Amino acid sequence: MIDTALDTPRPTDNAAVWLPTLDGILREQDASTSELEALSVAQRGHVERSETDDLLRVLGRRQTLLEAALASAKRLEPFLARWDEFMDALPQPERGALVERVRAIQQRVDRIATADEDDRRRLTAQRNDLTAELAGVGRSRGALAAYASPGSRSPNPRFQDRKG
Repeated sequence: MIDTALDTPRPTDNAAVWLPTLDGILREQDASTSELEALSVAQRGHVERSETDDLLRVLGRRQTLLEAALASAKRLEPFLARWDEFMDALPQPERGALVERVRAIQQRVDRIATADEDDRRRLTAQRNDLTAELAGVGRSRGALAAYASPGSRSPNPRFQDRKG
């Protein structure tokens, strides 16, 4: 039985008591990471096409999913603390299925993290390009303003080609 004082499962409890809880948590993790991976693909497209508004919507949805995933991960902690003991309490088919589900979730999380890092690099490069472009525009405007300023002392600009 689950320790009601701490609401913590024990590997020595009957697996029928704690296995549905563990299975439910892993189902939540599986669903949230699957949706996060789909949003990661959408995010990549928005980053590549510089679609800021759509990217912000995806990031907002991802934030909601991440909060839910973190909440279920918190509920998973008692199982992870004694994972081997819990797995040893299960027959091989059930143990193998759980281990495979956890492996699939971890692989999905790794793919999401890799894609996020790639997107971060792309966004940084886009920001740097835009910064350089804006700096160039600022310099050009400054030069134009200095050259063609109405308060200029010289009525005839010095470097103007008047002959064609």
